[in-house]
Amino acid sequence: MSKAEVVIDSEESLRAAELLYEGIVAEVQDIQSQLGNKNQGGDSRLSAKQYWEWRNRAVFAMRHLLEEQRTLKGAIKDYNRQAERARVSAVIDITNPEGLLKAAYTLLRRLASQVDFDQDEQLVVNALDLHLRTKGK
Repeated sequence: MSKAEVVIDSEESLRAAELLYEGIVAEVQDIQSQLGNKNQGGDSRLSAKQYWEWRNRAVFAMRHLLEEQRTLKGAIKDYNRQAERARVSAVIDITNPEGLLKAAYTLLRRLASQVDFDQDEQLVVNALDLHLRTKGK
């Protein structure tokens, strides 16, 4: 699976990718557990040759799964970053510095009603307030 094959374009496809990711993690853990157990044939031990053939196949499969895991993880992170940007942009015009300052000031005022700022922190709030009032915003 290459990164180009992973398309996450909705919450449903995100959930499907997350479930696939979880399944891959479980498969990798299962292979790792099996690799730690030389007695893969149940009660009958494998010959050295059989064991090494099996081990090589298991390591190959695990590497393939790890690559899929990395691809999915990257696609999930990319989707989450884009979704977060969209959520922020819906509330705040992040391309407008004054709008962003005003939103930050509103947040600071809400925080100020819940906690006591020290003198330096209050100076920042006051400076931001002064800046926004002089700009007429």
